[in-house]
Amino acid sequence: MNQLPKLVATFFGLGYLPIAPGTFGASGGFLVSYFLLVSGCNFKLFQIIHVVFIIIAYLGGVWACKKLLSEWG
Repeated sequence: MNQLPKLVATFFGLGYLPIAPGTFGASGGFLVSYFLLVSGCNFKLFQIIHVVFIIIAYLGGVWACKKLLSEWG
């Protein structure tokens, strides 16, 4: 039942890595941005998509934290 919030909170498990989990979690977000840039979309579209992803990631993180608060503290 708590697998989806854990996947969201750890960016699909990257946060579980034993060395520099925050760095690897951030690299997942970097890869999303990188693939958006190399996909050939113009800069304005890139900005819009990036803002939408940021809002979705924020809301997903808040949701995951609320679900995992009792388990992770």
